[in-house]
Amino acid sequence: MIYIVYKYAYHGRKDKVVNMEMCNAMKEFLEGGRREGQREGRIEGQREGRIEGQREGRIEGKDEARLDSIRTLMKKLDQTAEEAMDTLDITDEDKVRYRKMLGL
Repeated sequence: MIYIVYKYAYHGRKDKVVNMEMCNAMKEFLEGGRREGQREGRIEGQREGRIEGQREGRIEGKDEARLDSIRTLMKKLDQTAEEAMDTLDITDEDKVRYRKMLGL
């Protein structure tokens, strides 16, 4: 599209004022498209950021709830952290993470 306008602006017309107006109009058109693309990119980035933040928030909330449950079982049933995690059917992989969170 740019080549066609360039060819038209510099080879099809003799009037330089019209040629400059055509070039300026095309430049404004392209800049408007760029601004629109940037705006759409920002909106998409914000949406992706919100989704990622929500996902991280759910994970943190789940971890906090599990830690509270582990602590409650340790206190109320006098269980060790290992016993509490076994009672809650926590996987071995997650047990390592929860031990670190508990400071064990």
